[in-house]
Amino acid sequence: MSNKSNIDQYSNKSSLADIILIIAKYLKYILLITILAVIITIIYVRYDFKPEYTSSSVLFIPTENSSSSAVSGFARQFGFNTSANANFDISSSALYPEIVTSRTFAAKLLQKEFYTEKYEQKLPLIAIFSYGTNTPSVGMDTLIIRTSARIPSMIKFDKELPFLILNVTTEEALFSKELADAVLEELDKLQREFKSQKVIEKKGYIEQQIDIAQNELKRLEEKLKDFREANRRIETSPSLMLIHDRMQRDMEIQQGIFLTLKQQLELTKIEEVQKSSFVQVLDSPSLPLRISNPPKLSSYILGGFAGLFLALFTVFVIEYFSTRNADEAEKLKSAKHFLTKDLIRISNINRK
Repeated sequence: MSNKSNIDQYSNKSSLADIILIIAKYLKYILLITILAVIITIIYVRYDFKPEYTSSSVLFIPTENSSSSAVSGFARQFGFNTSANANFDISSSALYPEIVTSRTFAAKLLQKEFYTEKYEQKLPLIAIFSYGTNTPSVGMDTLIIRTSARIPSMIKFDKELPFLILNVTTEEALFSKELADAVLEELDKLQREFKSQKVIEKKGYIEQQIDIAQNELKRLEEKLKDFREANRRIETSPSLMLIHDRMQRDMEIQQGIFLTLKQQLELTKIEEVQKSSFVQVLDSPSLPLRISNPPKLSSYILGGFAGLFLALFTVFVIEYFSTRNADEAEKLKSAKHFLTKDLIRISNINRK
């Protein structure tokens, strides 16, 4: 029993020694294959690698104004709000990430021209994404549908309330900055259009309510005038005074409604002609000074390990076939014979 244990221990030591011997024998080939694999990985990564430059800008998201005056509170009873920031609708800056993914925004941005080093001239963004300096082979609508999907992948927003960080990434530094500037410009234009449409609808509604309130106020005034003319001595009758007070109170309420609507109309007219920017930019788009996606060291390390394993596998296969004896050669020949025979049998079964 002791002799068998010694033999197994000797056999294990011999196997480890054989491995070390093989590595030492083919060390230069192992190093050569490993270095060659690393060089191939570097060349592949450099050739396939596309640098990316990110231009960033910080935008401010206005918070909802919770304070409201007595006038605006009274106006809300009619279905509109006087606060410029109180409504969270399509004109809200918090919806920028959703707006840039829309076809409306894409169609406007794709028509703008940019200079790129690739074409060395100014071209529309839709041309840069598709046909370049050539003549397009399909219609403009088809091109817009095909290329609009690229815009969300280039334009990203990070929310850090109350700020919104815009990141625009392309393969050229200047192109990234100019595209970021264009994104802010188009967002402002869209916001202005949305706001203008909303203000026009609001103005029409207020004018309609003013006409109704004015007619009602005239009716109440005429009614009160007729009552006073018909009852010259109302102070002598408590019931007539009560009726008079009620009629006067109704007229004053209607007068308050009319004055509030007139104030709202003036505010809406001011809002309609204002020219201030809707996109509140804290930091303008920056010009990237370095690439934002440097090659990862892990790619080179992985290539080195792959080359090392390939080298070890190769030298062990070479060593095995160069040192095998006659018995092993006969066993391999028999294995090949049986394997061929089984494959032929399986093929015949499938044919049947």
